[in-house]
Amino acid sequence: MPLQEKNNDIVGFSALICLVLVGFKLAGSIIAVDWSWWWVFSPVWIYAALSGIFYCISVIQKFNRQISNPQNRIEENALDFRKRSQF
Repeated sequence: MPLQEKNNDIVGFSALICLVLVGFKLAGSIIAVDWSWWWVFSPVWIYAALSGIFYCISVIQKFNRQISNPQNRIEENALDFRKRSQF
C-alpha cells in the first residue's frame, strides 16, 4: 500500500475519533462530559503535532545530507546549470 493511502487512513481515523468525542461531549455522555474541549479535539492536534515533528526531522535530515556531502551538491548544481543553459 503506498504511503499516501496510509496517511489518509490515519487522518480519517483521527477525524472519526474526534467526531465521536465531540458527539459524546455535546450529548452529555459520561465518557467525555468532564473533559475540556482541548482533550475532546486532541486526536486532531496530536496528529498535527506529530506530523509537524516528523516533517521538521525530515527537513533537518535533508539539510544535513546536503551539508555533509558538498561534492554531491556541487555536481547537482552543475547539472541544473547545464539543463538551464540548454534552453
